[in-house]
Order: sequence, then C-alpha cells, then structure tokens
Amino acid sequence: MKKSLLLWALLGGTVPFAASLIIAGCGGSGGPLKPPDTGGNGGGTSSAFLQLLPAAQKDATYVGSDICRTCHETGASGAPVVDYAKWEATRHSQLGIGCEQCHGPGSVHAAGPSDENILSYPNLARSEVCAQCHGPMASDFHSSPHAEVVEDVVGSATPSKTCLRCHSAPFRADYVDAPLLEGKTADEVDAAIQALSADKVAAFAAASKESASCVNCHSAMRDTPYLSWGTGKQYHLLREETLLDTSALAAGTPVKTYSTINQMCGACHNNRGGGSNDATLTSSTVRPTFHHGPQFPMLMGVGGCEEGGSPPPVRTTAHASAPGQCVRCHMPDAKHTMVVNFDKSCAPCHTPGDAAARYAIRGAIEARLVALLTRLQNWSKATFGDPDLWNYTSYIPTGKTAPNQSLIPIQVKRARHNYYFVLYDKSYGVHNSTYTRYLLDLANANLDAIGVSRAAPSRLSAAQVKAILSEELRKAREYVRRETE
Repeated sequence: MKKSLLLWALLGGTVPFAASLIIAGCGGSGGPLKPPDTGGNGGGTSSAFLQLLPAAQKDATYVGSDICRTCHETGASGAPVVDYAKWEATRHSQLGIGCEQCHGPGSVHAAGPSDENILSYPNLARSEVCAQCHGPMASDFHSSPHAEVVEDVVGSATPSKTCLRCHSAPFRADYVDAPLLEGKTADEVDAAIQALSADKVAAFAAASKESASCVNCHSAMRDTPYLSWGTGKQYHLLREETLLDTSALAAGTPVKTYSTINQMCGACHNNRGGGSNDATLTSSTVRPTFHHGPQFPMLMGVGGCEEGGSPPPVRTTAHASAPGQCVRCHMPDAKHTMVVNFDKSCAPCHTPGDAAARYAIRGAIEARLVALLTRLQNWSKATFGDPDLWNYTSYIPTGKTAPNQSLIPIQVKRARHNYYFVLYDKSYGVHNSTYTRYLLDLANANLDAIGVSRAAPSRLSAAQVKAILSEELRKAREYVRRETE
C-alpha cells in the first residue's frame, strides 16, 4: 500500500480488502482453525493470495508436503534445506498447514524446480499469505503504517541495501530475519547483503508493498525461544519483546549491528548509530545524525545530545522496564493496528482516567517543542536575517542558501539535535517523559548560554501547536525526498 492510500484504508478501504480474504477453510478467523482446502482445485484459497503466484504456477495443482520433502529435507538438486522436524513441532503443522498453503500448488515446481514456478520471495513475504487464515489480524495490520511503503526508499533509482533492511518487508525477511533465525551471525548477514547485485536489490525494492509484514515478526516454519510476554505462549516471535541492553544504540554502531538488535520493534525503530557529541555535531551538518524513528532510544533514555550540561539523573521511566515494552502498549489484545488505547494499553498500570490525565503531559511537551523551535528561528533571524537558516543544510528551504556551518555555534547545533530527536520520536513525552524534558531543558540551557532570549509564553491553541509540529514533520519528509531525487 502506498503512503497516499493510508487514509483510504483508515476510512474503510480495508472492508473490501478483508472481504477478499474470507476463505472457505478458515472463514477469515483470527487463528488457523482449519487450513485452506488443497484438494486439487485450489478451493479455499483467497483471490488475493492467488494473485501473488507467478505466471508459471497459475495452472499448478496441489501435491502435498511429502513431495516437497523429497528435495527440501536433504537439499537434493540444490534445493534450499528445510528443517522438517522443527516445522512438524509447530502449531501450523499440527493443524495441517503444509508447504502449499503458503507457497501455493507445487505440481509444476516438483516436475521442474525453478524460482519462477513457485511462490517464494519477494511475494512470499506479503501479508496476504498469512491472511488466508489470520483474517482479522490482517485487517488490523492493513490499517497500520507497517502496511505502507516509503516511496522515496523503494522507488529510488538506486535503492539502498541499508535502507531496505527496515523499509522493505521481503528484503528484511529474506536477507535479515530468516538468516538470523537459522543461526547466522550479524557479520554473515551483512556479508550476504553486501554481495547482492544492484539488479537483485532493485527487484526487491520494486516488489516491496509493505515496510514490515507478518514474517518480519513471526516465523511460519518453527517455534522460537521468544515467548509472549503476556501469556508465555509460543507465537513464533523472531525477537525478544523486552530488551534493557542499550549497547547496540551507541554512537557509531554499524548497520549490521543496529539492524539486528534483539528487540521486536527496536531492530528498526532506533537511532541507527547516530552520534550526539560535539565533534559529531560539528562534522555532521547536512541532516540529523539519527534516522526518523528513534523511538527505542528515546524509551531507553539514550541518543539525545547531553553536551553542555550534567547527565540526566534518571534516564528512563517505568515504560522502559515494563515487560513487553513497545508491544505492551501498542498491541493491546494482540491488535495489529499498533494504536494505543487508554482503556487497554495503559491498564493495569493506570486507570483510564489516570492515563488520560498523564497524557496531558504530551500537550505540554508539544508546546515546549514549538517554543524551542521559535527560539531557534529567532536566533537565526537575528543572526542571518532569515528565520530558517538555523537548520541542517539539507533542510534549508528551496531558494535559500545555507550559511557556512562554522557560523552556527555549537550551542545551536546541540539544541537542533535535541529538537529533532524529540520531534522524530513523535510520542512527545509518552515514551519517556523524564528524558524528553531533560533534552528540552538542556537545549534551552544551551541557547541561554549564548544569549538567545526566551520566547514569550505561547498563546497558540493546542490544535495550532499540533499543526505546527505536523508541518515540521511533513517538511522533514520533503527534505529527504528532495535529497533522493
């Protein structure tokens, strides 16, 4: 789903989509009660799934998993080896979910094995495969941002191997998640990715329809050691849901490390090795040193600029140590919309009333962030005669010339780092109110040190403040898009 289609999905577009996934075997239920019928005529499979099959597979018939096993258990004729014993131990196998429920009918492939006559990556990673049985969960998923792609990444003339590790569901599934599950090291994963041809990378980018899909969080093929934090049950999770170790969030961490963090959401929602000391802020002036989703570092109280003041006395809140961390709040009742709900996400730690009251912190942080933006603009206006020239060079509006960055005091560089760190986290204090306040306090203290006057108390309404921050995020995305053109 393209980003422009998200509103359509939220307004009801998922209804006909979900209807196409209602199948005879599972009835679109939340769990695999019965596998789709593979009796030879394809009955029970969804139309959305059938559309994923390669042309050479369209007329194939079902032959059963035992036929697949003759080659894939031993690797005969160069077939990828599958550990059937691990598959047989899964709930999928016990319910009769075989190879062809996910890979499609295999008669043509069995007669002449080829990547062109069996459903494999990249389309194998599409959520429509799992939606044959997990209908309501798939409907939830399709109203979430994970069901989108960032067009600037996957539509680039030269797609980046680094970016696709988190912005392409099939690329990550095939080249990161699956190898890690098989026991490959981060070095081995990275080496294999670096060896990919430009054409291969471009093909995966072109086939990417979702940034993250079911198979980026769950394995269909084996049980894993990562049990659900809430129930202790086996949901084939690919990573831990809770991680307190922040070593992989350190400045200078390479992509092979930060893209394989063993935390379900933190493997992508991190600062991606961005530094924040004075030397880094002096040398890195084109754009912020971190990426657009530093939610996990914010949760853990690391990644902001702490120069020019004392370290934070307390880095985290109870949200960081709560079992489940991100999924505890963003997936109440296993909802895959990722939307937080006061009644369920915040319980039992907070009553709905208490949660709503604490949420007011967000409004205060938003107002403080706009006040910091105003101070930066005022400094720029006083120094350069233009309110926009405080920013990173690639963030300067078209038609304006960025000043020599040596003219930007280090105090301003520290403040703008923290401004964007809080802005890009997008929780405005909910993830970590303690660290968010600390970063804003320190940013303001740095501006105080060079005589930048404090902005007058804002008379903007809450709606106006939100509109300003939404526009700031939109402009930041536009700056990135401009760089990729």
